[in-house]
Formats: sequence, C-alpha cells, structure tokens
Amino acid sequence: MKQKLYLIAYDIADPRRLGRTARYLCQQACRVQYSVFAANLNRQQLETILTDLESIINSREDDIRVYPLPPHGEVLLLGQQFFATDALLVQNGHSRLELTEDSVS
Repeated sequence: MKQKLYLIAYDIADPRRLGRTARYLCQQACRVQYSVFAANLNRQQLETILTDLESIINSREDDIRVYPLPPHGEVLLLGQQFFATDALLVQNGHSRLELTEDSVS
C-alpha cells in the first residue's frame, strides 16, 4: 500500500483524554508541536489510528483533524520552533516538507 504524509492536529477538552490522545499519537507519529503530529501512513494505518482515537475522545467535545500533505510543500515559520530549522519530514528518501532558513523569511 502506498504511504502518504499526514498532519494530525487535535484540540481535546478534558485533561485525561488529552493525555491519552498525546501518549497514543507519540507512539504512532512524530510530534511537530504540542498538539500536532506528522505521520507517514498507508490508508489502513490511517484508518486504524482514527478508529483508536475515536475510542479515546468524546466526539461532542473534542476535535481531531487529519490533513494529507502535498508531495512538496512550502513551510512558513514564526516564533519559537519545536524542531531545528534544518529538520526534514521525509518519505522514501525524498523530502516532503523541508524546514530551512529560507522557509523562515
């Protein structure tokens, strides 16, 4: 199955569910901000993660969003960064999103 790079972001209302969500996603993806993760997944892996997250969250109070990222994307950065500015998100040896000094300007 073909893999794609996804950005997963969440807003969880309850501190207990927030902790469970964060711990789960730390096992499945790479944290890029406190409530934002990146993961290289095929469709089946994505479906599994969504099913697992659905059992953790309260769908009336919490919000989880998954965005497929383009093969090559521009990144603009403001403020203190979680990763060094030369960090890369890669797939199959090809840069999918490159965070460079040029992206900051």
